[in-house]
Amino acid sequence: VLTGETNMDVPVSYRKQYEKKADTCMTQHTHLFPETAEVLTALKNRGAKLGIVSSKYRSRIQELTDVAFPKGFFDLIVGAEDVNAHKPSPEGLLFSLRHLQTDLVDALYVGDSTIDAETAQTAKVDFCGILHGLTTYDELAVYPYQAIAKDLHILL
Repeated sequence: VLTGETNMDVPVSYRKQYEKKADTCMTQHTHLFPETAEVLTALKNRGAKLGIVSSKYRSRIQELTDVAFPKGFFDLIVGAEDVNAHKPSPEGLLFSLRHLQTDLVDALYVGDSTIDAETAQTAKVDFCGILHGLTTYDELAVYPYQAIAKDLHILL
């Protein structure tokens, strides 16, 4: 533990406190990029398989997506509880591709952070960086990519 704490009950207690607080505010303070619904709906209408791989709990992701999309819109949602190792481990992404019966060469992983770029690189999946987050073009460009764009419209 970075703090030097040797009593392992303390970090467990902190995690429980974090989760309790997150339950009351995380979803309401998480917002989709403005063009997300438009772009994902167009991709879905074109036959794309859509999945989400996140370090957030699946229930929180579903709370958010259930407001913006019809039930069952996403073909798969992988949350923190679904993997042993979180991003940048490729575990969640590779699990998704197997579940969706999609080959690596047919997949595109879209993200807005270096963690997402590293996840794609480790999984050997093409990556598209989106500059909505705090990560800059130069930070994403260190990793292999198909495109780095200002918003999700690049996918259309």
